Amino acid sequence: MAKVYDIKRLKDLNEEEKGQLLKDAYDLGFKYEHDYHGCSQSAFGALQELFGISNDIAFKAACGLAGGLGGSSLLTCGALSGSCMFLSMLYGRERDKIEDPEGYRFVAYNACNKVLEKYLQEWGTAECREIQKIKFGGKWFKINDPEQFKEFVSLGGNTIFGPDVVGKAVRWCAEVILERESKN
Repeated sequence: MAKVYDIKRLKDLNEEEKGQLLKDAYDLGFKYEHDYHGCSQSAFGALQELFGISNDIAFKAACGLAGGLGGSSLLTCGALSGSCMFLSMLYGRERDKIEDPEGYRFVAYNACNKVLEKYLQEWGTAECREIQKIKFGGKWFKINDPEQFKEFVSLGGNTIFGPDVVGKAVRWCAEVILERESKN
């Protein structure tokens, strides 16, 4: 288990500790995807562990977002979706304040957009299929198809490709949290 970082104390970290947090974020995201698979839950679960915030229902809700939504590989990368779920859990509006007079939803939107920008800088896309094409030299896989999933796994999808994508997403999300909390 990685060190647990208290979000309320992030502003007190020195540069070395901030660097360690970001390394831990990448390593934990990589480990979750490598060991457990399912990029959306891996990203969300790694962030939960990193920051010591547990929500079993939200973790379960992240499941179907993996593999570009339902394993189709056609839409948003599951690691991005899981990371944005975590950011929204931290910064989004609450149900009993749905009117959102404070504008919390915009805090969540802006935080998620910062992670999206990292995706666009790294890969030029946030789409699962397109990221797979970059990682696999033009090939992509429908994760929900058993034969395609088998090939995906045989080519390192769950041991090299996926863990790196999740690790980066978790690190980028941690960067956004660190930046935001350092200002408060």
